[in-house]
Amino acid sequence: MKKFLYFLGITGFLFFIFLSPIKAEDKTVELKFYYGIGCPHCALEKEFLKKIETKYQDKVTVSEYEIYYNQENAQIFSDLVKELNIEVAGVPLLI
Repeated sequence: MKKFLYFLGITGFLFFIFLSPIKAEDKTVELKFYYGIGCPHCALEKEFLKKIETKYQDKVTVSEYEIYYNQENAQIFSDLVKELNIEVAGVPLLI
């Protein structure tokens, strides 16, 4: 009988933990989008990100960094890729 009550207590506790609603924190997610003017893949991703930003306007912000014609952004991109130790063939890149 003790084992049964113990089992029932543990099962109830696990049920409560795993099935209770989890509330996300009220924070904004910042996405950094690196792209190049004239890149067709970048254009598609940019369009998708605009939809996400519109749908979740108070939860998501997208910062855009054009790297083909902006040397400062290109350097930031290069430094970031090295810092994160990721292999990138080009843009688009979303972090």
